[in-house]
Amino acid sequence: MASADKGPWFSKNLEYVLSYSATLREPEVIGPLPEGLRLNFYITGGTFEGPNCKGTLLPVGADWLTIRTDGIGILDALAIPSRCRRSGKSQPSGERERDRLSFRY
Repeated sequence: MASADKGPWFSKNLEYVLSYSATLREPEVIGPLPEGLRLNFYITGGTFEGPNCKGTLLPVGADWLTIRTDGIGILDALAIPSRCRRSGKSQPSGERERDRLSFRY
């Protein structure tokens, strides 16, 4: 493991993929769990855009948030594009498994 003076343990070569904006329903509060407080935010639509793709989001998927007992929040997000335009081509979603947008913060 690298020390603070030797830099991070991962490569600094990160690549921007996309940004997304999702509209969400009111949160569903699951309640306290051993891991912390669980909240679900279901996606009702939205958009995404990056250097190689652009499109809209279907009203499926969600942002699942766990607020741990130490106050740290962990967010899992899954969104499905309805259309994804890559390099000027438009195609319906579901043609490729990679058309799923999944994030963990």
